[in-house]
Amino acid sequence: MDSIFNYISENLAIKQKQDLEFPFMDYGFLYGYGLFETIRVENKSPILLQEHINRIRSGAIILDIPLDYSDEEITNTIQELIQKNDSDEGILNIYLTPGNRTEDPTKSIVTQPFFLCVLRKWPGYKLDQRLRLDLRQQSFQKIQLDQFKSLSWMKNMLENRLSNDFDDVVLYDEDQVLLETSRSNIIFIKGKTLIVPDSNVILKGTVRDLVIKNANEFGYDCDVREVLVTEMEEFDEMFLTNSLRGIILVESCGFELTLRSQDQTLIIQEKVVEIFKKSKVFI
Repeated sequence: MDSIFNYISENLAIKQKQDLEFPFMDYGFLYGYGLFETIRVENKSPILLQEHINRIRSGAIILDIPLDYSDEEITNTIQELIQKNDSDEGILNIYLTPGNRTEDPTKSIVTQPFFLCVLRKWPGYKLDQRLRLDLRQQSFQKIQLDQFKSLSWMKNMLENRLSNDFDDVVLYDEDQVLLETSRSNIIFIKGKTLIVPDSNVILKGTVRDLVIKNANEFGYDCDVREVLVTEMEEFDEMFLTNSLRGIILVESCGFELTLRSQDQTLIIQEKVVEIFKKSKVFI
């Protein structure tokens, strides 16, 4: 069953997906050279769209990929795409690559960047679903480039596959510093403080940033810092964040820890859902 809706946007032009040519020469397909964003669409509204646009622009500067469209042009095209597909909910993916490779593979010249927007069907995630997490040292070392949401996502996929008896895996480095899961950020609760693991190699998600920004309004102090694995037994609760599911509840982490999401996490989840409802771009 095809999970992609019929209409896509190629360089801000709406067309049917069957009219999109296979990217035989595209840098993204050939080398994983590019960026992407994953955005939740609910009631025809892309949640935190501006934050995702800001992040892909930041990554484009580092990867030296021109993104010459204005925020207004991108937003208007996404609005048209959602309306054209007539979908109340879904997953919006935005992809940016340098475009086609030159005939000479030794020359990396950007002539026409490729900007693709695709709307996928919603997989039916539930707010009350709880994840069982593995806990182990990373198998594939993260580097500073991993803080960008690049098309080179293989390490994340392999980390997840190595923990296929669990729903996801909490990763830490050789210095016992906690990083993230294969697809989400991690946040702990201790008393009335949110403790957010920080590192220059993790992908800092839009919902993670939203929680940090609103911590005081939620009734918490916020401590963004390096967190060690040995500290986990001192925390009261933990939860995950990502752009599709917002606040993700944890059932268990590893085999020995009893750390999980409890009442405080449920309250934070409700508050984030309310923010999502207020952050509509299209009415």
